[in-house]
Amino acid sequence: MTTSEAIAMELPMLLIRALPGQEEDNARYLIEEGIAIEASHPSELAEKLVEMLENQEMLKQMKIRAENLQTKRAAFSVLDIIQSRLLKNLIFIEDQDTIQKFKKLRYIAYTILFSLFQ
Repeated sequence: MTTSEAIAMELPMLLIRALPGQEEDNARYLIEEGIAIEASHPSELAEKLVEMLENQEMLKQMKIRAENLQTKRAAFSVLDIIQSRLLKNLIFIEDQDTIQKFKKLRYIAYTILFSLFQ
């Protein structure tokens, strides 16, 4: 199961051996957000799994954090869709003032979303 699928299903995650690059960054982010824990070596898998299963409160909090991450992603996805549709229309606008107003509005929208989900 991918991390995206686990987030969509609001499942706590036990990660091991993330692929170098983006997957490592994703794993680090999920751990920092409290959605996942990591076993640094295969010998730790059983210990970490038992730790998770014995701590129902931790599992509950991981599930809530995964749900919150979905909400955060959805908000940014909606903003991206709106932005792409507006950009299609901006191609035909030659007025630089209108384009600058749009860019400022986009910046404000992202700032508001980031502050809501901090």
